[in-house]
Amino acid sequence: MSWDSYVSNLQGQGLAEVAIVGNDGSIWAKSSFDPKPAEMQAIAGGFSNAPAVLQSNGILIGGIKYMFLRADEEQIQGKQGKGGVSIAKSTQCFLIGVYDE
Repeated sequence: MSWDSYVSNLQGQGLAEVAIVGNDGSIWAKSSFDPKPAEMQAIAGGFSNAPAVLQSNGILIGGIKYMFLRADEEQIQGKQGKGGVSIAKSTQCFLIGVYDE
């Protein structure tokens, strides 16, 4: 199944960058930015057992560091300048949305 139409749809709603990532950290689909597998695994761990790592190191996506704001079992929020990142977890994957303002 191709997830590219979902990525395009989310970008059409105002997100600058989008990624769909399996809960194991594998990248299913993404827009033009370049999230690294190790970064995605750190985010996946941040949902359940290691939000302290994200708190101390920040949220890295494609080599860009976002200041950690908050996290729980279903979402992670980060900020960089006027933009930021919102990450939402579902049963099998998580969605990353990067916004400019």
